[in-house]
Amino acid sequence: WIDIEEAQNVGYLGQNYSVAYRMEQQASGGWLVYDVLIEGVSMVQNYRGQFEAILQKGGPEALLKSLEDNLRDIASKTT
Repeated sequence: WIDIEEAQNVGYLGQNYSVAYRMEQQASGGWLVYDVLIEGVSMVQNYRGQFEAILQKGGPEALLKSLEDNLRDIASKTT
């Protein structure tokens, strides 16, 4: 397997941000993005920390409920 990190600057609301994509080449030849870093902050690490805190407090059921509640909130704002 080949792992690479591809970085670029992205403009958003008049600001430039460093965005890097961590990718792994699959056996089929395609690429799988497995992490995104924004200004050096890993989304995987960020979510892992958030999920761990919820799991510690309420277990898997609390994590699933939190995710479902967030999806419901997002859906209600887009309709």
